[in-house]
Amino acid sequence: MGENSATTTPVDAQDAADSHVIPFRARFFWGLGSLGTISYLNIVTALVLVYLTTIVKLDAAVAGTLVFVARIVDAFSDPAMGWITDRTRTPWGRRRPYLLLGAVVCGASLPLVYSVHALPFAVNPVVTTLVVLIIYSLGFTIFNVPYLTMPVEMSTDRMQRFSIMSYRVVFMMTGALIGSAGAPFVVLNNWARMGTPFRPWV
Repeated sequence: MGENSATTTPVDAQDAADSHVIPFRARFFWGLGSLGTISYLNIVTALVLVYLTTIVKLDAAVAGTLVFVARIVDAFSDPAMGWITDRTRTPWGRRRPYLLLGAVVCGASLPLVYSVHALPFAVNPVVTTLVVLIIYSLGFTIFNVPYLTMPVEMSTDRMQRFSIMSYRVVFMMTGALIGSAGAPFVVLNNWARMGTPFRPWV
């Protein structure tokens, strides 16, 4: 009896350490990140093909091919980003620097997607569109890949991970609504207020 207790105690202690409850604040604010990523994704998904064919005046087949090529690049960049972030060592951890970098790239590339028709250096709209879409896609990858690995490192307990991901699902649905239905209003009013000469089309 005493021998069995001595054998199982380290395991019990490890289980207790692994199953600690993730604070609500950590679950909420991690899940909140999906509000931004899904909004960012759907703002382009909902509008970009219409924009490219009606404003940039690209052929529908060409516009669709450009979007497809950008997604192919994304298919290769995702595992590459996973490899990079897994091997990164910084005082801020191996995920946080890429969250910051990805947020900056995303913030810069999203307006560019809907400004192709007005960019002064857009000599070839096909090439410019492809470059902008790839930058947009890479920004999403840089942020989203390390972001999605974080629950695995926050807890080894399966139920705690389910709980963390449930917050993401709620914010994903909210972000899909904002990105798809609210994108034209948000983009138009934001750029009109800024008074930029490169005002995107919506």
